Amino acid sequence: MTRLYEMENVGLVVFGRVADTEFESVDAIEKAGEDVAELAKKHRVRAELIYCGTTINWPDDFEFTPVAIGIVKYESYSSDDDYGEGAEEPEVVPPAVFSADRIPQDFWTELAERGITANGEDRTMLAIGGWTWTELRQGDEVIASTSGEDDGCIDIAIDPSAGPIQIRSGYC
Repeated sequence: MTRLYEMENVGLVVFGRVADTEFESVDAIEKAGEDVAELAKKHRVRAELIYCGTTINWPDDFEFTPVAIGIVKYESYSSDDDYGEGAEEPEVVPPAVFSADRIPQDFWTELAERGITANGEDRTMLAIGGWTWTELRQGDEVIASTSGEDDGCIDIAIDPSAGPIQIRSGYC
């Protein structure tokens, strides 16, 4: 499955990796999504390609945007009306969301053989889809945030035993 977001605003917790490959066209992104889906099925893993931005200007205004590849463990949707401090109340994220999953190394190796490389080790990340901002809070403290104006996908190290984790997302 490929997650492409045009008008949706979504914050995601993803277990996987960020693609090193810079996709230079809409067709390249869609082909990469097909490759990820095929290999995910073969290796029996729920891995997906997540385009960490908006597709609203495709194909006329295609720009480099980070791509995460992995298992979507949580989604936080919001509407275009949810902006800044006026956004909906945060949602409590179940602690199990932050536990590691397993993506077979053969999946990454075969993906690289198809020209799609992903850096480092598997890890938990906070990502966005659409023209979105998202944040994780523990109590009153923001412990991680990203947006379509930033990286779109960042590594996170969360200790759910330190208290409930909340996620909030909105339109950039």
